[in-house]
Amino acid sequence: MTINCGSSAQSQRLGGVPGTGTCAFRSPHAAGHRVGDEIKRTAVLVILALAICWSRLHATAQIPDKLIYRGEVYGLSVNPLETFFDENPEKRVKGWNSTALWRGYVATFEIRDSILFVSNVEIQGPQSGIISWTLPPGLTHEEKIRYEPKNHDSILFSFNSVFRDIFDSDSAMVADWFSGLLVLPKGEMVDYVHMGYASTFECYYLLQIDHGILIKEKELDGDEYMEFKKRQFEEYRKSAEYRAKIKKLSEDGSSKESLDSFLFIYEVDYTSKYILDF
Repeated sequence: MTINCGSSAQSQRLGGVPGTGTCAFRSPHAAGHRVGDEIKRTAVLVILALAICWSRLHATAQIPDKLIYRGEVYGLSVNPLETFFDENPEKRVKGWNSTALWRGYVATFEIRDSILFVSNVEIQGPQSGIISWTLPPGLTHEEKIRYEPKNHDSILFSFNSVFRDIFDSDSAMVADWFSGLLVLPKGEMVDYVHMGYASTFECYYLLQIDHGILIKEKELDGDEYMEFKKRQFEEYRKSAEYRAKIKKLSEDGSSKESLDSFLFIYEVDYTSKYILDF
């Protein structure tokens, strides 16, 4: 199956964070219209997400991890290193968190000879130890506590590698602790959504990994991926994890239908865990 997803340069675009703005919906393709409408209907639920401390539901579009595959660089819609940190919590790095990088790091992966490697992990931090800035006048005590430096503040950030600190090596490591689906957005962005990895693209690569080994891959267009994601979500709805999350999220009185719409669009984990025929 061949799908034209734009030029090579377009394919290399990371599924990341445009520079500014709140939610902007643009749907030049049929798939985008349907996804955009669904996102608009549930946009009010973003407010709910801001009040919930679920570590993998993010209220700002997130800087993705990177995957180098067949000579191109892709932004991942999942975070494979979280599996490693769940199994080795003492290894979890602590970077300078921002609303666009709640997990605190950016990992780089590579697939070589059908083997998944992690080759770098970087954390964000201030350059030259500069960690102070000037607060705007008139802030309340609460606002001062929650204030985050803006672009115009006198603070510069850089990414620094902590790979050796985590893996005690300078060489790329086989990610044999990861099994699941890697979702690679490809081509032009159809809809930008200012939250998590909810932005949608023309097409997607799905790579099935079994203990660090690539065993299956397929390219889907936007419509095909949405249908596949719906089947994944139906499986996820049968799980104890889903029931526990719905119970927690419904405490504010939100309906199950609205929460389902929210989780379908913004939750990340189930898109990697539930491997169906594709």
